[in-house]
Amino acid sequence: MHHPYFSAQGKSVPEFHSTGELGRYDRGIAQFDQGLRVLIEKLKFADAWDRTVLIVTADHGEEFGEHGGTIHSRTCYEEVTHVPLVVRLPMAGEMRIKPRVALLDLVPTLLEMLGAQNATAQLDGQSLFVPAYEPNLVDPQRPIFCSIYQVMSGRPRFFTRSVRRGRWSFFEEAYAGSVELYDLPVDQREHVNVVGEVQSAQLVSDLRQLLSQVRDGNLYKVSEGSE
Repeated sequence: MHHPYFSAQGKSVPEFHSTGELGRYDRGIAQFDQGLRVLIEKLKFADAWDRTVLIVTADHGEEFGEHGGTIHSRTCYEEVTHVPLVVRLPMAGEMRIKPRVALLDLVPTLLEMLGAQNATAQLDGQSLFVPAYEPNLVDPQRPIFCSIYQVMSGRPRFFTRSVRRGRWSFFEEAYAGSVELYDLPVDQREHVNVVGEVQSAQLVSDLRQLLSQVRDGNLYKVSEGSE
């Protein structure tokens, strides 16, 4: 859902304890759930459900003051990057994938399902079949990246990048030169910045190096004012 959040009405949408914009957001999601249920029932009625791949996900979450901000497209914190991802494949059993995955894993997953594994060679993502059926092949230190920028005239300029690897999430703001480091097992919501701890100096250097490997991309050039 995007701001402004429209509050769904009616008995089909449950009441929530949340109020204000968060309450409207919750009710909007509940209305989507109802629509998804209707879609699934129609597919079953049309005898198409057992031939249908269904993917439910979102391109971002929303902020409700967790880090002092609202809406989205401003940060790479957990509340914005941790989104639903449900993949339903015909005749496949239910399972929950534990390793961290990314939205860019969807295309390799669909290509592998269609028998086109060779087409995934140049893709950055990893098929979800790997963590689902061969979790021992998953790199526990696989980095997951995020970047968000704004260079529009008349608005504050920012370019924030983050990488999540293993137990750590690391953020760097290019214009301000500020960095943040969070220990996810004990700080899942990313509120306690531990970048100032002496023992994290080498870790920060390593994670910064990871981010530097993607600086040749178009997003970084735009942020620097290049063509």
